[in-house]
Amino acid sequence: MVEHPAEYPCLSYQYNAIDKPIELITPHFLYKTLAKTDKTRQKRYTALFDKIIPDHTLEEIRHSINRAWVLGDGWFKQQIGFIGWKIRINLL
Repeated sequence: MVEHPAEYPCLSYQYNAIDKPIELITPHFLYKTLAKTDKTRQKRYTALFDKIIPDHTLEEIRHSINRAWVLGDGWFKQQIGFIGWKIRINLL
């Protein structure tokens, strides 16, 4: 792992925050909505990464990933479960 996304050599962060040209990347429409100018857009994008994710949150994410469980509040998990049932019913 790295301390900051900018340390990954080929990543959308490099393209979006540092303006490094990467042929494989096309700007996402939501990224384009961050601002009208490139400089302001890059500044707002980098601000998304300013806060450190608390250890307990990282542990929740790891726990869910390792078990292939849904991560979210009760309402979100219920909605995902409902969608899962709809898919299973349609496959039968």
